[in-house]
Amino acid sequence: MNISHQVKAITPRVKDHRGYIDMIFDLSVFIDYTDDETNSSVGYQLSYKFDTETEYSEENPFIPFAEITEEQINSLIETLIEDERVGGQLTLQEWAERRFTEIYAEPVSKPFIFQIPVDTVGIGTSP
Repeated sequence: MNISHQVKAITPRVKDHRGYIDMIFDLSVFIDYTDDETNSSVGYQLSYKFDTETEYSEENPFIPFAEITEEQINSLIETLIEDERVGGQLTLQEWAERRFTEIYAEPVSKPFIFQIPVDTVGIGTSP
């Protein structure tokens, strides 16, 4: 099984707090995992809460929301994906593999032969 992932949505929630404008309180990340062999996909929502009581200094400055770069967010998200443990044990990659295995092991619907519509050959008579 070859599984890839793609971040589909990033939703930060912000508010003014402790004199800082638009401080990020939390972040929701929606990720699609796709089995490249079957094109099946499963989604996962990752949630992260920031420490809003951090004391900022010259070594650890506050970065205003408007100045956060795409590169910084992408780096944070990749770290969150690597650090996330489903049930305290499984990495997201392991979770996706297990989920696909479970899905593929489930019974599937299949019609009886008499339920399958017969294709008609057009209008009129045939030779």
